[in-house]
Order: sequence, then structure tokens, then C-alpha cells
Amino acid sequence: MRLLAFVLLAMLGALVPAAAVQAQQASECTLLDNPTRRFLINNQGTPFESWYVTEAVFVCDGGDRRIVAQTATYSVANGLITLNGDVQVDDPERSLRSEFAQYFTETEQLHARTGVVLREKSNGSVIRSELLDIYQETADRGSLLIATGGRPRAVMFQTTAGGMAAAAPGEVTETGVPRRRVPGMVRDSTVLEAQEIRMTGGQSFRGTGTALLRRDSLTATGHAIEFSDATRRLDVMGDAVVELPSQELRGDSITATVDDQDEIDEVLARGTASLVAEDLRVTARAIRLMFANGGVERLVAMGGQAPSGAAAGSRPHVESDGFSMDADSIDVLAPNQQISEAVAIGNALGERVLPDSLRARLPEATPEVLALLSRDWMRGDTVRARFAPNPRAEVDSTATATVMEQLAAHGDQAQSMYSVVDEGNPEARLSFNYLLSSYIEVNFIDGQVGTVSAAGDARGVYLQPSEAARATTGAVGVATPPGSQ
Repeated sequence: MRLLAFVLLAMLGALVPAAAVQAQQASECTLLDNPTRRFLINNQGTPFESWYVTEAVFVCDGGDRRIVAQTATYSVANGLITLNGDVQVDDPERSLRSEFAQYFTETEQLHARTGVVLREKSNGSVIRSELLDIYQETADRGSLLIATGGRPRAVMFQTTAGGMAAAAPGEVTETGVPRRRVPGMVRDSTVLEAQEIRMTGGQSFRGTGTALLRRDSLTATGHAIEFSDATRRLDVMGDAVVELPSQELRGDSITATVDDQDEIDEVLARGTASLVAEDLRVTARAIRLMFANGGVERLVAMGGQAPSGAAAGSRPHVESDGFSMDADSIDVLAPNQQISEAVAIGNALGERVLPDSLRARLPEATPEVLALLSRDWMRGDTVRARFAPNPRAEVDSTATATVMEQLAAHGDQAQSMYSVVDEGNPEARLSFNYLLSSYIEVNFIDGQVGTVSAAGDARGVYLQPSEAARATTGAVGVATPPGSQ
């Protein structure tokens, strides 16, 4: 996402007619001959002297710069150059097209209006807007470009090493510039749309007002979007949304850092944050994503105080089709984009969804009771879930990539309720075991409870489905409801 040097520098410097060369020794521009044009000098020799020319065609800097307009006016006193009608300014690096432009020679600022197109010739980068203000770098200020009017749009291209640009011979980009194949190079683009676009010093850009940014597979929207090449940081502010393949991240604000290879390194969403992925859903006050090899390898969901005046946010919650967690903070590890471990810390709750084969063993259960008993659950100061590759995923494309193999809790008054299968009678109904201890560990095999271990002063109760349902709701004084605080 590296920002390209895109500011129009000295595009109209020293633009004066050839007749002024003696008075303006700095001039390097020549007005080309044209017998059909009109050339007038008004108020000559007064403070109000100005020059007017029709069918204006100037060549500057030995022919490197060409300036064309239907009419051109130069005000001598204030150094103001006005170009009107089919304005074209070209040099070897850039081109400008508009219907109207003014250049202030003393302050070195350009104002172009109506159908403005500014293009970088070397790579096809382009800005389109109805109003474009360019402030060239001086001793007192850095360079600044401001595009407004008509929903400005910037398409910034860069060419990086690592492959070949995927373009057929003669293919043109959306900017209208032919795309060339360059062996060993890849052509990337960043598109920014907003009500206003600002580019500062060729090193940062900011879009404000319903801003949208697209870069490779990333799409970001927000009230404002800002990127700095110096800090390698992208900020999306105000109803922020960042979309990645199979992922959507939301927050009051989202910050992403980019490494030297222009790959996303970390993303942090703050303020009523949420993540919806292909097999994971997360809500928290803040969500931090860490990337490796082009995908998320770690996720941290954090709680905390809601901002002053804002509604209190819910505790961090992580949920998938097979498990869920609630806690003060949750840390999920996913090397190679597959969940291997999830740790919930602080008044934590972990749940495992029972496979359909086990829920079928509760035929008499009402939907309400079945909902209460459809999950094995565990509470404690810390709850840890470990996952293993799902063998079914190799033959069933609808199966989850991983399955829970262990659920453990520890802390003062750790609790667990899990389903028990009577191996001697496969047709028997499920029973449930409620356990209270300082450490509880349940291991699962083929979707069923395999082994259970506990440390400390362990106490347990063996329950039938109706009893387990009452215990889960707190109707029996042996279990704390999973959702209570």
C-alpha cells in the first residue's frame, strides 16, 4: 500500500508569454506561433497590466513541458496565470487535464476546476475530481494536494518485484493507460474514494466523507481513511469496516499496520468491535488480529470500559459452529489459519456444541430442554480449549476443519457439566455429570467424552436429562447457570 509520489511539482512554473522574457528573466516558456490567434496586452505599463492570448500553446524547459488552453491570461502584478477551455499541461512525468486552471507563481499553488484528471505517466496512477488544489513544496511548507467535488477518486499504482503483471498485451487499466508486462514485476493498485482526498508530501493520504479504499483483497470503509508511508499504518475511523476474504471486521475505528512487503501485519478494531469469519464470530470492546503468510494466525478479544457516554459493551465472546467462549479476554491461536487453541481468562465460560448424534439421544426432550442440554460447558478463572484436525474434513467438504479435543478449567470453584454415554447400551439416553473442583479437564474422542480428570477437592453429581436441565437453569443448587456472572 505504499503511497506513490503523486504531487504535481512545478507544473506551471514560469508560465509567461515569450514577450515577457526580458522583464521576467526566469521564464523558460515560449508561445508557439499561430497566425489565427489573438494576443493582447491590456493596461500596459500600469500596475494592472495583463496579457491575453487565444489558442494558447506554450512549450517550456526546452520542450519538456507543454501547456495548451483555448485562452490564457497573465496578470503581471500578482503573477496569476489563468487557463480556460480544454486545459492540457504535460511534462515527461505527469499530465493534467481540466476545463479551467489558475496558477499563482509567487505562492506556487495551482487550482484546477471541472473534469480534472491528474495522471502519473510512468505507472498510470490517476486522480479524478471536479476541484483540485495543489500546493507545491516551498521553504515554508510541504507539498499538499486536495481533491474535492464530484466524489474524487484516486487510483494509485505501484510496480513491485516478485512476478509478472497479469495483463494481456495491449490491455488498458481503468485509467486508460496501457498496462505493460514487465518480467519479474507485479503491478498493484490502491483505489481511494471520498468526499475529499488529501495527499501530503507524497508520503500520506487521507480520505474524508464516506471514504472507501480498495487494495488487493482488502476493502475498507469509514467516515475517514488515512495512510502514512512513514508509519506504515492505515487508520479507518467512524463506523469502520474492513473486509478481507471470508472475513468482515467492524469497529468504531480500525487500525492496520503494513510491513515492508506491503502485507498486513496487524489489525486492531476498537469500540463495539465485531468479526464475522467463515467459521468464527467474535464480539468485544476491542479485537486484535495478527497475520502471517497472508492469513490470521492469532486473535485476541479484549474487554474494558466503554467510552464516556457510550453504552456499555458486552464481554468478549467467541463463537463457532462447534464451540463458544465468554471471558474478560480471549486469545485464539490459529497457525496456518486453523484454530489450535483458545484461552478465555477472567470469569471464563467455555462451551462445546454436542454432535447431532448425541443430541439424538434425547428424543423426549422439548426444544427448550434440548437447548439447555445441547452443550457441554465449563466455568473457571481460566478456560482453555484445544483443537485437532478433523478427519471428516478430508472426505466431507461441509465438515469443520478442526474439532475440540480438550476443554479444561481451573481456578477457585471451577465447574463443568458434560454429557455421558452409556457404552454398554448405545441406545440409552444421555446422562450428565456436574463436577466442581479447582482444576477440571475433559478430553473428547470421536465427538464424545473420553476421559475426565480433576484436581483438588473434587465433587460431582450424576444427573439425568431433566435434572441436568434444572441444574443448568439454577433450579437445583449444584450448578451455576452458564450465562450468569
